[in-house]
Amino acid sequence: MADAGLDDLWQKLRPHLEWAEGFSLVLLFGHNPKAADALRVRLEGICSLRTQRLQKPDPRLDTGDLLKSILKARPRPGSGPLWVDLTPVAQRDEKGVGDLLMRLNERRFLLESEVRLPLVLILPGEFRARFHALAPDLWAVRSFSDALPLFDQDASAGSLGVSRGARDEVPSLAISRIPSASEREWQRLFAASSAGEGLDLADAAQAFEAAIERGAISDAKVIAAQALAIARVRARKTSGKGPQVLRDLSIALDNVGRVARDLGDLSAARVAFEESLSLRRQLREALGEGPQVLRDLSIALDNVGGVAGDLGDLSAARVAFEESLSLRRQLREALGEGPQVLRDLSVSLDNVGGVARDLGDLSAARVAFEESLSLRRQLREALGEGPQVLRDLSVSLNNVGRVARDLGDLSAARVAFEESLSLSRQLREALGEGPQVLRDLSVSLDNVGGVAGDLGDLSAARVAFEESLSLRRQLAESFPDIPRLLRDLERTTALVRKLDET
Repeated sequence: MADAGLDDLWQKLRPHLEWAEGFSLVLLFGHNPKAADALRVRLEGICSLRTQRLQKPDPRLDTGDLLKSILKARPRPGSGPLWVDLTPVAQRDEKGVGDLLMRLNERRFLLESEVRLPLVLILPGEFRARFHALAPDLWAVRSFSDALPLFDQDASAGSLGVSRGARDEVPSLAISRIPSASEREWQRLFAASSAGEGLDLADAAQAFEAAIERGAISDAKVIAAQALAIARVRARKTSGKGPQVLRDLSIALDNVGRVARDLGDLSAARVAFEESLSLRRQLREALGEGPQVLRDLSIALDNVGGVAGDLGDLSAARVAFEESLSLRRQLREALGEGPQVLRDLSVSLDNVGGVARDLGDLSAARVAFEESLSLRRQLREALGEGPQVLRDLSVSLNNVGRVARDLGDLSAARVAFEESLSLSRQLREALGEGPQVLRDLSVSLDNVGGVAGDLGDLSAARVAFEESLSLRRQLAESFPDIPRLLRDLERTTALVRKLDET
């Protein structure tokens, strides 16, 4: 009996091979020979109907000869797609497979212009997190990528089950793959409703945050889309009248933008954030300058500024961040020095400092970052050592350390980075191995390693970078669909490589 997982994968994979015109790249990850063989047999059946032959370079070849075999292939009569299983090759020469991928990446133009055939590469599961760094151009143009389903390693070719021996697909982080109570409750309410009638979108917002917290970006995307659809229907029914209707729509747009930004779709994120900002300005016109209105507007400006910075539009980012900072100072004047007011102000100062640093205005960046750090220390004194307080303080210390490093003040940078790292380790002890905790820790380790290298302490730099690299790999393997984590892995890999070259 065929495995449902294999059938599902085949249905997704088949169009990318059967309808391909010219070069297309399919990536399959996982060391499951029976699953790979079953897919190969199905593809050979299609090739046979077309009087074609599936091309399978001998996996016993060394990586250099495999590269030549791939690059020599041409779309001749009777030539079918290329099927290259690199999992047995990686067992004897993992570094060689990495080199092969880099060399294929360098020859992307040749693959597209001369080989002009579908290419299926099968790689061990651990290469899923590394492929983007090894072959970024090929990753960008891939037609399809997925994991092979898990087979029972002791079963016959036609018998299927969950593998007890295949570890490639087991997430390496101890995080919850099960939706939280708030997520399950939202989906129950949504399924039972008629076009969202009677639903409180605050429940959707709570479920969205829970999904984000456990790193379930796909689940968060679904919730955000559901909430946005409901909010748009309500806005149409009321002709956009009513502050709560507009505020709900703005929040839904913010969440859609956040997911899009995390997934690397910056254009979609900017559209969502700018529509949200327009609604916040509309609400300010209608309601005046109450504290919640101004805070909402400042958050929308921060979102617009953040994605503008991601897109390289630093001038637009600076304008948005400085308007937000002005509102936060206005709120401090009106409301005094409450914890939320001071935290909001410190966030805006970090944003203004960040874009000033990107623009090369290091003096302005240092002033903003140091004011933010002073506020974070003030909040620690007032509130104690709660997780959010410590994380905020760690972020500010990293910012102060970076600009000190830029200015050549390596001693001050090292002090700031090491204090930040100490806080990150403290948070790991308190909170466990959540995705945000580990990413923050890896950032601190990269910073400590960088300034240690600048100071000539290469041994300390290596220790920090290698610990960071281990964390980055964990994160990228656990969340392969979040481009930011792949970029993080690529950056830390480059730091280790640079250290190796010194």
